[in-house]
Amino acid sequence: MRIIRFLVPSILILSLNSTRLLHSAEAATPVSAQRSLAVRLIDPPVNLDWNGLATILEAPLIINLCEGLYTHQYPGGKLVPGLASSLQKSKDLTEYTFKIRDDAKWSDGRSVYAQDFIDAWVRTLSPQSTSIYTYYLFDILNAQEYNQKKVTEIASLGFKAIDDHTLRVKLKHPMREWEAYTAFWPMFPVRQDQIEKYGSNWWHAGVLVSSGPFVFDSYEAGKQAVLKRNPYYKRFHSNVDQIVFTLADQETALKKYQDGFFDFLWGMPFSLTQKFKGNSDYQKITILRGHLLGLNTEKYPMSNKEFRLAILSALDPKKLIPESADQLYVGETLIPPPLPGSKKSILLGYDPKAARAHLEKSGVMVGKTAQVRLLSSITEPFQSISKLIQAQLNQNLGFNVDLAAPQNQEYTTYLNLGD
Repeated sequence: MRIIRFLVPSILILSLNSTRLLHSAEAATPVSAQRSLAVRLIDPPVNLDWNGLATILEAPLIINLCEGLYTHQYPGGKLVPGLASSLQKSKDLTEYTFKIRDDAKWSDGRSVYAQDFIDAWVRTLSPQSTSIYTYYLFDILNAQEYNQKKVTEIASLGFKAIDDHTLRVKLKHPMREWEAYTAFWPMFPVRQDQIEKYGSNWWHAGVLVSSGPFVFDSYEAGKQAVLKRNPYYKRFHSNVDQIVFTLADQETALKKYQDGFFDFLWGMPFSLTQKFKGNSDYQKITILRGHLLGLNTEKYPMSNKEFRLAILSALDPKKLIPESADQLYVGETLIPPPLPGSKKSILLGYDPKAARAHLEKSGVMVGKTAQVRLLSSITEPFQSISKLIQAQLNQNLGFNVDLAAPQNQEYTTYLNLGD
C-alpha cells in the first residue's frame, strides 16, 4: 500500500450575519422569532442509518440529530460526556461502566436506556451489516468474532445493560480512552421498536426518533432537509430553532452565499483557500486525516505481486498533491509524528525504471489481458489526486487507468463490495 498522509484543512465559510453557534454549554438568549441556519448540503442524504450505510456526507445531519455516550464540544473539539453522566474504568482499563443521564430522552419523550446502545451495537456488528465502520467495535470482547460468525450468541458479547441506565463494556485488551470511540455515529443508540415498526423507513423525516438537539422535520428529495429543535434535548441549549440544509454544487453555493442565502458553507474546494484568506467570514480548522491508496490484492491484476510493485514504484507521492491543496503533505508511515515509529518509512521509493522492469516481469498487459480501475470519491481532494495518479501511471508505465468517481452512495457501495 502506498501511504499518502495529508493534513487537511476543513474549509468553513461563515456569514457575519448568521447565527454562528449551533450548541452552547450556556443557555442562549431566548428569541421571539424563529431563528434559522442555512447550510450547504454537498450530496443528497441517501441513508441516515448510522449503524449501517451512512457516510461522511450524511454526518452534518446525523451529528445534529443524535448523540453518543461521549461527544466533542466545539470550538476546540474537547471530548466530553454526551448521553453519559459518568464513567468508571477498571484499574486494568479493560472494563468501562457508563451511567446514562437521567434526563437523556428521545424526541418522543421516552428515556434513553442502556439497551438502546446494546441494540445499536449488535446491528453494527451483525454479519449482515452494511456499515464500513464495524471495526470500531472490535476492541470489545468477542465483537470481531461475532461479526465473523465465529461467535453467534449475543450474550457472549462484551457489553451488557446492568440496569436501564447502566452500561458495562468489557474490552479484550487494555485501552486508556476507549470512550472516545462512542462519539462516532456507528456507536450511537437506536430505537429498536421504531425499526421493527417502520422497517427500512425508520430514519426518514417525520418518522425518525432522535436523541440529539434536533429532529428530522422534513425532506424534499434531492433539494432540502429541515431539522427543527428537539424539545426534549436538555444538555445543550441551541440558539437556532431550525437548520435548513440545501443541496448546491460549489459554484451555486458560493453565489448563494454571496447573495445572503447561505449562512454556512462546508466542503468547499481547496481552490477557494487563497480567495478567502484574510476574509473575516473565513475560518479554517486543521485536522489530521490520512488519505490512502489501497490495492485490491484479491483481484487480478493486483493479485500479481510484481504488478503491484510496478504500480507503487511508478508513483511519485510528492507529485500527487494538487497545487491548490497547500495544507497537504506526504507521509511515509501510517504512524503520525511525533509518535514512536513515525520516522520509519515504509515507502518503496519512486523509481520509474524499476517500475517498468516489474511490469515486464509480471507479464500483465493492461488493455489486452487486464484492466485497471481506480475508485475515488467524487469529493475533493480525492478526485484531483486520482487524476494525478492516473496521469503518472500513463506516463511511467504507458497504460491507461479507468477512473471511476461516482456519487457518494454508489462509491460506498462499490467500496463495500471490494470490487
